[in-house]
Amino acid sequence: MSNLLEISSKISPRLIKTFMVVVVLTIGLFASLVWHTWDTFRHLETTQKTYFRLIELSGSIAHLDEVRTMCAQMAAATGDLEWEARYRSFATKLDDAIKEAVFLGQAFSLQDAADKTDTANLQLVDMENRAFNLMRHGQARKATAILASAEYDKQKKNFASGIAQITETIRRNLLQDITAYSHRKHVAISAFLAATFCMVFGWILLARIRQHNTDRLQAESALEETNRHLEEAVAQAKYLAAQAEMASVAKSEFLANMSHEIRTPMNGVIGMTGLLLDTDLNAEQRRYAETVRKSGESLLALLNDILDFSKIEAGKLTLEMLEFDLCALLDDFSAALSLRAQDKGLSFTCAVAPDVPCRLQGDTGRLRQILTNLVDNAIKFTHQGEIAVRVSLVDETAAETVLRFSVQDTGIGIAADKQAILFRKFTQVDASTTRQYGGTGLGLAISKQLSELMSGEIGVISELGKGAEFWFTARFARQAGREQRATSPAKVCVAHSLAQPARSGGMRSTTRRLRRGMARVLLAEDNITNQQVAKGILKKLGLRVDAVANGVEAIASFATIPYDLVLMDVQMPVMDGLEATRKIREVEGKRESGRGFIPIIALTAHTMQGDRERCLEAGMNDYLGKPISVQALGSVLDKWLPQAVAATTERAPEPPAETASVAAKEPETPVFDKAGLMARLMGDEDLAKKLVLIFLQDIPRQLDALRGYLEAGNAPDAARQSHSLKGASASVGGEALRAVAFEIEKDCNSGDLDAARARLAELEVQFAALKEAMSSL
Repeated sequence: MSNLLEISSKISPRLIKTFMVVVVLTIGLFASLVWHTWDTFRHLETTQKTYFRLIELSGSIAHLDEVRTMCAQMAAATGDLEWEARYRSFATKLDDAIKEAVFLGQAFSLQDAADKTDTANLQLVDMENRAFNLMRHGQARKATAILASAEYDKQKKNFASGIAQITETIRRNLLQDITAYSHRKHVAISAFLAATFCMVFGWILLARIRQHNTDRLQAESALEETNRHLEEAVAQAKYLAAQAEMASVAKSEFLANMSHEIRTPMNGVIGMTGLLLDTDLNAEQRRYAETVRKSGESLLALLNDILDFSKIEAGKLTLEMLEFDLCALLDDFSAALSLRAQDKGLSFTCAVAPDVPCRLQGDTGRLRQILTNLVDNAIKFTHQGEIAVRVSLVDETAAETVLRFSVQDTGIGIAADKQAILFRKFTQVDASTTRQYGGTGLGLAISKQLSELMSGEIGVISELGKGAEFWFTARFARQAGREQRATSPAKVCVAHSLAQPARSGGMRSTTRRLRRGMARVLLAEDNITNQQVAKGILKKLGLRVDAVANGVEAIASFATIPYDLVLMDVQMPVMDGLEATRKIREVEGKRESGRGFIPIIALTAHTMQGDRERCLEAGMNDYLGKPISVQALGSVLDKWLPQAVAATTERAPEPPAETASVAAKEPETPVFDKAGLMARLMGDEDLAKKLVLIFLQDIPRQLDALRGYLEAGNAPDAARQSHSLKGASASVGGEALRAVAFEIEKDCNSGDLDAARARLAELEVQFAALKEAMSSL
């Protein structure tokens, strides 16, 4: 204190008054700048929140517009009022989003863009309403024409342009606000430093000791404020990233969970086109119908790709661990792909290095999917030369093997600057509007995800105009005690550059064969093995067969396509066969046409008293036990199909009694009833091998599901799963496995889950024995 008095005593009163004025003015200026800076920050924060909400709204508007347009087009094309209802719902949400965006964007000078967007939206709604009116008056072609017109496309572009203009204006204004805030902040900092300098100058005159403490406290305060702003920015970025991730997962789960809703209308399109092709058409009409069918099949393949990718993104795609022979798989694969290569005049080879083990464990379906994607691309982009598939060994241990697969072609090649985007979803090397090659850009993205699921990686080596080599690695488990390696360093899998001879099955004339193209059967069966057995028999009898996996899909197909007979499995997921039959009978009872009720035949492995009565009470006409025999199925077809479509042919000799029915008693239950299987398939060995392969790939999944239900104490689902396992085993002649599955089903139905769990080990032993017995087929 004495030092301060000593310093002040040495300064003139006039200088002290001048200093006090400077101090007061500096404090006032500093306070004004601090308030102005704080007010600017609050304004910027509000602007940022509005900006992020408007960006979110612009994305929602674009998405809702696309969904609304799709619903309008589907309503106009199909005449389905449900699509129109969906359109109205999405149109209302779109209007609400536009109103909110215009309200929030008033501070951004968006009047022109808002008017443009609103005008385009009104024009689109007007044209869509006119299309709906035409559709309700039966003028679907005119309705579709409106939605495909140039004016409609123009208004769509105006709408999209308005949304883009709104987004750009918001971004530009936000950048201006940020720039203004930064400028004001620098001015405030400069003024603050100037004020600090004046205060320091005054305090030097008054108290040198307090200067150091004042500077330190001010520096700490500024650092804390900066850290606070940084933490808020990081928290906001994390929040936005979490929201984006949640939206992506929700989208993927939505697509992955609606497979049958997507398949059902597409199956209807393809099925109705097949009916159209069965009618008398002239050459031009037939060409148009064939184009529709091919386009529908291509769209269904695209939907399957999208669903596959969505399942991967949602984490719902898992790999199956099945034992397989790599050389046999590649031989079958190259036999199928070589025909496509031959059509373009290309040479096709498949070679396996001599040190590659053939007996492996892994997901053969996903491995084939990656190879098919890569070879399909190679064929598409190669006009002359050859395509070579090679397999080599990267690393191996006693338990695992890492292999490298490569697909090399002599096609157009890929520029170095384009290779980085190849494996991104929905991207292509040539994205121009004049691109020569089609595709969706999903095949390579799915292949990348699948190779990573197999603990591998994928890449490409290419030069423009000099062909390309796509490669990927995958990790497989080794089969215990079954060592086998490729025997030659080159072309272990034969080069299929010529068409392969058709394999002839053992099809014989059986019961009453139906003339080709005269009758159509709907098969509702969720078990893939049983489905393939029934389809194979029906097709050999000359019938056209459409297969669905549950009662909901069966009802949708029945409402779309006129069938002559329905084979309905009783136990199915989503909706069982009894409920589906009741709903079909309700639909038939309300029809005004004079067409009679369609015959519905129950398919079930149940043989207990009362099962037949339950099926008949539900509206079914007859009852067919599993496994299906040719004779029993032939008798049902003779009885219930219209006689006008049948043509009597030579009747084959009846099979031995011990193989005619699964109910026949034998002294000892065989592991594999090969004779019974061949009798059901009319001696067709190729079909038998195909069904056995499907069965062996499907049963491990069913065993895992059954084990999970039993561990969770879920008796109803465990009973249903063991019932499905029993039916599949009986269809392929796995009698011992069927018997154990039947015992587990009875245990589950009686509630004795401990006994059912105790039989799991025996069930796995019988499956292993059946797999070994089937290896001789």
